[in-house]
Amino acid sequence: MILPSTTQGRLTLLLVLLLLTILGAAAWLVLAEEGAAEVLAERSIPEAPVRAAVEHQVAGRVVYRDEGRGVVGAQVHVACGDAAVVSTDTVLDGAFGVSGLPSGACEITWEAPGALIGGPSAVRQVGVKIRDDAPVAGLELALVRAGRVSGRVVDGSAPVQGVDVSVLYLEAEGEPAPFSVSDGVRTGADGRFDLRALLPGRLQLLVEHDDYAMAETEALFLHSGGLVTDLEISLAGGGSVSGRVVDEDGRAVAGARVLLRPPGRGGHGGRREAVTGGDGGVVFDAAPTGTSQLSV
Repeated sequence: MILPSTTQGRLTLLLVLLLLTILGAAAWLVLAEEGAAEVLAERSIPEAPVRAAVEHQVAGRVVYRDEGRGVVGAQVHVACGDAAVVSTDTVLDGAFGVSGLPSGACEITWEAPGALIGGPSAVRQVGVKIRDDAPVAGLELALVRAGRVSGRVVDGSAPVQGVDVSVLYLEAEGEPAPFSVSDGVRTGADGRFDLRALLPGRLQLLVEHDDYAMAETEALFLHSGGLVTDLEISLAGGGSVSGRVVDEDGRAVAGARVLLRPPGRGGHGGRREAVTGGDGGVVFDAAPTGTSQLSV
């Protein structure tokens, strides 16, 4: 290539070379964009994601029945068919919500520390039906604050160990009749007892020991969440009840079961059972004072 000898010629040549360089760069950019477009075109376009199944929700509140206040920290459990049980805790104002439940019939249970659902007649679970178009909301699940009674059992001033202390409810909210609770407590060496998780209402404590007559306290009224302490129960020696069971021909009946029901309890609590011997005889030691009922 022959280079121009004048300055003007050299400048003209430089401008031509610069223009060719710019045109080449522009062409390269165009080719690069076309290549990128082809790569994108070759990639498969992802399909729209499949919509997940509708998440159902069960929502409501857990409240104290006699107060209407929400129970914070209660646990709500929802069981739907063979699916795993879903649990949640209540938050402020006792509110809860459970999501991701399958359609169909579900059972709801609930609980909270220091609270009870109620007596034998209380509803302990609620059934609901989950549908795609109708979440279950506005449920109100009730609890009551548990009470507590503690004290000691004595003979004179001496503590009595091994005394069974149970509860007879004379009246309790929602219960049509008196009822007894079998899971009582037994006094220790100091004669003390502590009954927890008690329903509010009017109740008596029933006290039993093989060496003493059965005893009971005066009726107590326990408020919701109430506390009775230092209750002292005195035991005394009882009498003896004996008899004989015979058939209609006057012959002794061996192996017959005889029940003794103490007075004043309406058949609730304190019953004793004995079996007749070979001569049909039966004996109840340390029987309570008063008129008891015997049945075979």
